[in-house]
Amino acid sequence: METTKSTNEDLKRAYADKFEANFKSLAADIDKLKAKAQGASADLRVKLNKQIEDFQTRQQAARATFDEYKAAGADRAEALKGGLEKAWDDLKRSMEQASK
Repeated sequence: METTKSTNEDLKRAYADKFEANFKSLAADIDKLKAKAQGASADLRVKLNKQIEDFQTRQQAARATFDEYKAAGADRAEALKGGLEKAWDDLKRSMEQASK
């Protein structure tokens, strides 16, 4: 029983590490998008800034779900995993749209 608990915690930690790396990568993408917006025409800058705001809102929601996942016990974390993946997919999709 103890081995299973340890394994679940190890899996949870590995999953959290993966998402932490993804958040760092996306933060860099936001910075690139902000730089692109600064050099854009006024109309494009407005559009990009709106997309950046949307992206940051989704990022905050995904981060909140991630923080809840990290704080949860292994059993509860497994239940939160689907919500975290959905939040992450929404975040990725909004970033891809903003990068076009």
